[in-house]
Amino acid sequence: MRIHRIPAHERDFLIVANKAIQDPRMSHTARGILALVLSLPDGVRENVRTLSEKYPQGRAAVAKAVGELRALGYWVTRTERDPESGLIVSGVDVFEDPVAAAGAGAGAASVPVPTRPVTGGAAARKAGTSPCGEKDWGKDGRKPSPAPRRKRVRERPEAACGGGGEGEKNEQESAREAEAARILRRLGAVDARLRLNERQVRKLVPAVCRWLGRGAGVVEVTDALAQGLPRKVYSAAHLVADRLERKLPERRRQ
Repeated sequence: MRIHRIPAHERDFLIVANKAIQDPRMSHTARGILALVLSLPDGVRENVRTLSEKYPQGRAAVAKAVGELRALGYWVTRTERDPESGLIVSGVDVFEDPVAAAGAGAGAASVPVPTRPVTGGAAARKAGTSPCGEKDWGKDGRKPSPAPRRKRVRERPEAACGGGGEGEKNEQESAREAEAARILRRLGAVDARLRLNERQVRKLVPAVCRWLGRGAGVVEVTDALAQGLPRKVYSAAHLVADRLERKLPERRRQ
């Protein structure tokens, strides 16, 4: 095999350590993705979905290759709380040398995420307010969602009295189910390992509705599902279902 190289690179070139690009533990797909990502500028927005849309390998192959990089320490997902919105966000650090990254502490720059929603400093907002700037507890004893406030829907008299037809849902229940579905769909944005398909979302909606019915807010539900994940998630649907059942909070006093 003869190797033909460009004599001198004036611009648009990448230097990668041999021990990274020649790591025998990686597949060729993982090796190519590592080289591609290392050639991109710092701060670029790339994930499994965007990589699979731009290149012909397909999403399954890209996800498997990224899983290899994550297991070997080249691809590290960090989860932190946005100081302004209070929402949980995730980011990715890609290392050319995972051994050096581990020695320096790969997640040292990330902000630790508390297990429960917390209030900010005194200068940020008044005590007892949520990240949205609203009171943590309303007059009805429920914690408001960080999502934009929606107009409260009155229950239909016949539904409240049990006189509704079979299979008919009142508007309040429909709104709660829609909010539960939005929470489940947003988990993939918090951590790609928690991405659910529509069938799984529909199956898990009743469990999330139980949390919302007990006064839990969007941030509390998301924290309970997305924090402290194992290094490898084999089934996002089973993990979410287990946490929804095991961590179900007590009903809030109204």
